[in-house]
Amino acid sequence: MIRPESLRVALDGNAWYGETNSLQGKLVEEVYLGELTELVLAASDGSELVLRTPPIARLEPGAQINLRFSAANTLALLRE
Repeated sequence: MIRPESLRVALDGNAWYGETNSLQGKLVEEVYLGELTELVLAASDGSELVLRTPPIARLEPGAQINLRFSAANTLALLRE
């Protein structure tokens, strides 16, 4: 599990210090929430990813988005 605010859009694909993990998805929806923008992405396996980020350049629906995040911000949950 990754909290939506722990994901970072990497427009250049490069990692910042400590960002050892990455995901890629296709932009489905972009919602402005004032100080934040919520992005909904479709992953290649069909799952949905939601992230909240400071406003960035307007992205086109269907655009491929690279996400980066730190392993320290992830939590593995057992499936029951």
